[in-house]
Amino acid sequence: MKLPPAARGSTQVFGPLAAEYARFRPSYPGPLFSALAERLGPDPELALDVGSGTGAALQPLLERGMRVVAVEPNRAMLSRARSGVGDRPGWLGAVAARAESLPLARGVAGCVTVAQAFHWFEAEVALAEIARVLRPGGILALVWNVVLTDPFTDDVHELIVRHNPGYGRPVTRSMLATPKSLARHPAFVVEPPASFDHQRPMSEDDYVGYAFSWS
Repeated sequence: MKLPPAARGSTQVFGPLAAEYARFRPSYPGPLFSALAERLGPDPELALDVGSGTGAALQPLLERGMRVVAVEPNRAMLSRARSGVGDRPGWLGAVAARAESLPLARGVAGCVTVAQAFHWFEAEVALAEIARVLRPGGILALVWNVVLTDPFTDDVHELIVRHNPGYGRPVTRSMLATPKSLARHPAFVVEPPASFDHQRPMSEDDYVGYAFSWS
């Protein structure tokens, strides 16, 4: 989908893509969420999934016994997230809000997950808000699915750029390193990035749908 320059970076940029996101975007590796749950311990924690989109990270959090709130500024995306969760135990609801202004009390969350979204945030402001809502010792997990490139994926991206010059290929292998804004933030003790293998078989139609969800 080709987006006008004025729309890029807006909280509304993904609204027209909500259906494609819900259908074609990949999930995240289960061992990632298992490792997070193990770090948090046996007591159910409040998990905030910030920049939740259509909710790809919500089910894995709920399956591991957490109490979950989705935070997402785009209402079309948020509606998809709600419908995907249904009435699963632990689901507390969804809030239409930005990462830079979280409508939650100080110290309420045991963890905050940000899956495939942090590069859209105003990093310093969002990190201050996340630090505010986390309890002492709480965990912030920034997550990206990073495609391992090959000649085929490079050709696809060149084709996308040819027809959508505004496309910036925002998620690259640079996401395998800690964002500089987080590395220097005084509220967080930063650990080395962890990586998890994640394979996703796709048909030709699935791949085309996935490509059309890029922005």
